Amino acid sequence: MNLIISTIAGFFISFNAYASGVTLNGTDSITVDINNHTKTLKFDTVINGYSVKCSGDKIILWGKPKIINEGNPQDTNVFGAQI
Repeated sequence: MNLIISTIAGFFISFNAYASGVTLNGTDSITVDINNHTKTLKFDTVINGYSVKCSGDKIILWGKPKIINEGNPQDTNVFGAQI
């Protein structure tokens, strides 16, 4: 359930300006700096990497889930968000 909520929240997070900086915090959250405003996004995934679009308005994150579903073991989660 947390995965679904995190995915939906990640897709609907949007700001009116472009990101000037993205910082990985630990293994499961990122901080986005936009025009002197800071937003921290926390995920239920251990983030292995991320890529920000050249214009700075979109980000894709990928990594391993913290809790493996025994009935449907997933290898990698992918999140996309407009920032």
